[in-house]
This record gives sequence, C-alpha cells and structure tokens, in this order.
Amino acid sequence: MGVEGAFDWSNPKGSINTQCAVCVPPATASLEHDIDWFGTARARIGYGADGWLAYATGGYAFGRVALKGTATAGGVSASLSQNATPSGWTIGGGTELALGPNWSAKLEYLYVDLGTVNNTVMVTGVASLTDSARIQMNVVRAGVQLSLLEHDPEKWIPIFREDHAQRTC
Repeated sequence: MGVEGAFDWSNPKGSINTQCAVCVPPATASLEHDIDWFGTARARIGYGADGWLAYATGGYAFGRVALKGTATAGGVSASLSQNATPSGWTIGGGTELALGPNWSAKLEYLYVDLGTVNNTVMVTGVASLTDSARIQMNVVRAGVQLSLLEHDPEKWIPIFREDHAQRTC
C-alpha cells in the first residue's frame, strides 16, 4: 500500500478539419485540442512476493488542455487559442519487478478522465461558437526506476522484525 504522484509532458492531440462547400465564399476550419501536460496523485494497493509487485491504483488527475483553431474564408483567416486546466480522476494497475537494491522495472496502465472542457469563441457580428470536448486518455508507461528510499521492510514496519514477533507471541 502506498501513494504515488506523477507528472507527464506527453502532449497527446486530437483534431478535426472541415470544409464548407456550400458557403460563399468557400470556408475551411480546423480545431485541435492538445494536452500540454497532465499529472496524477494516486493511492496504490497490491501484492508482492519474490521481487515482484502487482498493484491497483486510482486517484486524482489534472492537466492543461490547449484549444487551437483556425478558419479561412475568401482569403481572410482568423485563429484562436484558449487554455483550460481541468481535473478529474484516474484508475489503473501495474506491475514492478525488482532488479537490484533500490532498482526496479515498471509496466503500468492508467485510464485518465479529465471531464468535459467547454470553450466559447465570440466574434463581434458573428454567432458565438461553443466547443465541448470530453478529455479521456489511455496511458501505458514502461520504465526503470531508482528509489531513493532504503528497501528494507524490517526498518519500515517493526512487526516484520523477528525479535518483535518473538516478543509479542
């Protein structure tokens, strides 16, 4: 059982492009959502034996979502950008394998849901445009990590020490 925090600069994107063939003059538009960064603060609970750990994890998620858009009609173009910092939740699981003192390899999956981000663009003399996007991600991480804490269960939890068990029996 434990807690973990993570911060990522992965920059996943989603976009849509469209043309209006019946518009006079013809118009095109593009809209892109970028997740500039996201972070999580999670609880972990699992089972470990013989140098490996399998765990479930879940908790709070947050991130920065950037909206970028452009529109062109009759040689005139306009662009916009807006930012939001939504928060939501995450759940997942993973496994760790001990490689040596304080070193381990890790494979983890997270489902991250930052909720719905709404952006409204208002231009004088033109109807406002509202964009609504549900921000969800499937994240897979793999890596090697170094723990700065000493990995000696006898020093973490006194009840695992043999002399303590003998005194309490």
